[in-house]
Amino acid sequence: MIETKSVRRKVDEPVAKVCDRCGKRVVLDSPENRCVAQEFIRINHTCGFDSVIGDGLILDIDLCDSCIKELLLPYARVSGNELHEKWAAAKGDELKQRCFAEALARMPNVGEDSDFSRNDLKAP
Repeated sequence: MIETKSVRRKVDEPVAKVCDRCGKRVVLDSPENRCVAQEFIRINHTCGFDSVIGDGLILDIDLCDSCIKELLLPYARVSGNELHEKWAAAKGDELKQRCFAEALARMPNVGEDSDFSRNDLKAP
C-alpha cells in the first residue's frame, strides 16, 4: 500500500501572449481574444552540431499572426485551403452551410458531443 498526503503547489499560469517581434499582447482570459491567441505560433528549436547559430543553442520565439504573415508566409508551403476555396465559390446560404458542415465533419473528434455526431458527408 502507498500512503499519500495532500500537497499544495504554486503553479505559474499564463495570462497573456506577447509577440516577440511587434510586442502585440493578447490577454488569454478574455473570450474575444481566444481566437487571436490561438493564432500565435511558438517556435522552440535546439540548434544542432555545426549550426550557424551555435551548437546546442535554443531558439525560442512567439509570433502573432500579423508577424507570421509578414515574415514567414512568403516562404511557407500552405496547404489545406480547399474548404476555404469551396466556401468562397459557394453561391447561396444552403451551399455555404454545407461547406461549413463539411469543415466541421473533418475536424478531429476530441471528445463526445451528445448533440453532435460526425458523419461522412458527400460533396454537393
